[in-house]
This record gives sequence, C-alpha cells and structure tokens, in this order.
Amino acid sequence: MRTAEGVAGRFNRASRQFLTATVFALLTALAPLNALGQALVHENQAAMPNLDKRTGTLAPTAAQLSAASALGATTRWNRFGTVHSMIKYDGYLASGLSGDAVQVARAFISEHRDLFRLSDVGLNNLELLNDQKMAGYNGHSVLFRQKFGDLPAAEDGLIAVGVVGDKVYYVSSSCAGDRNAPVAASIGPYQAWLRAAQNLGRAADVGGVSETLTQGDWTVFKIVGFSYPQRARLRALPTPTGVRPVYETLFLSVRGGELLGYTHFVDAQTGAILVRRNRVQQFQQGVGASESAPFTGEYSVNPNACGST
Repeated sequence: MRTAEGVAGRFNRASRQFLTATVFALLTALAPLNALGQALVHENQAAMPNLDKRTGTLAPTAAQLSAASALGATTRWNRFGTVHSMIKYDGYLASGLSGDAVQVARAFISEHRDLFRLSDVGLNNLELLNDQKMAGYNGHSVLFRQKFGDLPAAEDGLIAVGVVGDKVYYVSSSCAGDRNAPVAASIGPYQAWLRAAQNLGRAADVGGVSETLTQGDWTVFKIVGFSYPQRARLRALPTPTGVRPVYETLFLSVRGGELLGYTHFVDAQTGAILVRRNRVQQFQQGVGASESAPFTGEYSVNPNACGST
C-alpha cells in the first residue's frame, strides 16, 4: 500500500526531474555564449546585477481559483495571474488524455485554458519549443512558448507540462494570457544594441560596425574594438499591462581575462532598458538553482541559429 509520504516523494522526484529537463532544454540553447566553455575567464566582480523594470501584478480570478481547487492541486500564481506551478501530490492533474506527450500537454492546456487566461486564438499561438524525454523516468517535459502577433515572447510567455503516458503530473508556466500584438518597432537592431552597450558603460569602446550579417532571426554585428560578434533580434515582451516590442540583444566581451555576457530587452520604440540579465553569472551557476529560472527567457535550441562566437 502506498503511503502519503511515498506518493509525495514520488511526485517530488518527478517534479525535480521535470524541472531539470526543462532547465537543460533551455541551457543547451545558450549557443551565443559557447565561448564561455572555450576560454579560461573569470567573472567580472564589478558586473551589473540583473534588472527587470516591469511593474504591477495581476491576481487570479475567483473562477481560476475555483478551477484549481476543483483539480485538487497545490497551485502558485505568477505576476500575470496565471498558473506558475501546479501539482497534485495524491494523484495526477489529468489522466486518460490521448496522443503522444505533446498532444497530451496541448489537450491539458486546452481543457484548462482559463487557468492560463487563453482563448482559442491564444491556444493556437502556442508554439512547441521542446519535448524532452527525462532520463531514467517514463516522462516528458513539454515546453511551449506564446507568440504575440508575429513575434515570439521574450522573458516569460512559457508553459511547461510534465507528462507520463496519458497523464499530466505537473505544470509550470510564465504564461501572460491573451494579449494584443505589440506595435511596430521604431528603432533598429544596432541602435538597440548600442543602448545596451551604453547601459553597461561600454559605449566609448564601440568603434563602429565593420560588418552586418543575418543569421536566422538574429542581426549580427561585427563591432570595431570587440573580438566577438554582437547580436540583436526583435521579440515581444509581456508585462502585466500589455506587450512591448523589444530587441533582445546579446553583449559579449572579454577584456583582461574578464568576461562580460549580458542579455538586454530594449524597448523597440523608446530605447529604454526593460530587462537586463547577467549571462556569465547564470552560466557559472548552471541556471537551475531556482524553480523560476527555467522561465526567465528563451533561446533557440538550434545552436546554428545564433552562429558561433
């Protein structure tokens, strides 16, 4: 006979494996920083901390709280008023769903769309990022990303579903719910990258652009005075009050044995820095130290999409 502790332990182990698989799927996508494993460098002790200027939160509605309660789930909510994490320690969130792991995950989200504040249009705008088989366990971590208009979400907008067979045992998300498409950008990718360089106090080191390339959806710049190519691409950044068009910029520099590696999300209309992430620190820590770490951002799982550095 299974004890309550045994059931909870089983699900805790499964949840840890699920999170590890999700972290792995995103960490292996950090292709623009593969130089970190190719050079003997140390982190700049004066590095700037992470920054997120988005403000406000949305609370879950009474209907959402009731729906979560009806599932008998332990639920946490994110800043967008949608599920952050959901688990049922004495059973599964759903069972008897048909299809492969991706189809089971989609069916669960569709049946419980109110928990994610998604309409039919919002469901159709979920793109599959990864279906990760978990080593040593008969389960999958299925990861989806929202799109707003034609732009993929940057920093949040993700839903990960833990699936085993026809069952769902865990959900974690930073889904922002239905949102209108962002307005058009009014600055270019190089101007956005330059704002990021200014934010880091490195604008004086920029000697101009010697070459501009396109690699996938990235605009890649060869900058005079920098050893590594720099990058920018257009994305949609969800906030509790709407969606902003942003450039995701990658700043990479090695000087005097010290490495700087940052992602910025730069408002594509105003040039304001909305989010800054220290990727050197994240790389060294292995990313997976906290439950929310897998859902802070996304990179292409194709290492060729960003080019080598």
